[in-house]
Amino acid sequence: MRIRATRALSGTLALGLALGLALAVPAARAADEAGDDASDETAPEPAAPPETAKPPPATPVKWDQERVTLYASELNDSLKSLREEVRRQPEQTPFAKRQAQRDLDEDMRLIENSAGYLLEELKSGAGREQTEATFRRIDSLRLNAAEHARRSLLPDPLMKDLVHAGELWNRMKPYYYGKR
Repeated sequence: MRIRATRALSGTLALGLALGLALAVPAARAADEAGDDASDETAPEPAAPPETAKPPPATPVKWDQERVTLYASELNDSLKSLREEVRRQPEQTPFAKRQAQRDLDEDMRLIENSAGYLLEELKSGAGREQTEATFRRIDSLRLNAAEHARRSLLPDPLMKDLVHAGELWNRMKPYYYGKR
């Protein structure tokens, strides 16, 4: 099968097709290149992307059950007060802002529940392997909440509380993701 040069091929599609060709069986590729339709113009194979040196994956720091449990307790307390502050905010007038505020409230509810579950698990003696999925869930919800907070009109003190909760989460991050 030949790749014809057309203007409709985007860079991403061309790269994907080129990678597919590079991974094809060599005999099939040789037969394709020696095809009997020599009048067709074919696109030159793009050069393979340069191999970028990826840093080695970060290894989590030594697990300290007491410290991680303390951080989770601080995070849980901060999230409880933050959720109450979010709920006390007056409803915003524009529909898009109001929807973002409701989404933020829902995100905060889910984060608070997940942080409470994480704290319970850590207090019961669960380690990194048992609590990593919950920590990653909080990370995902945190990103959603940050986007909804950005789209809604929140006062500065509430934004500072959101940032503080993020700082508490960042304290726990090396124990799960490692330092980079």
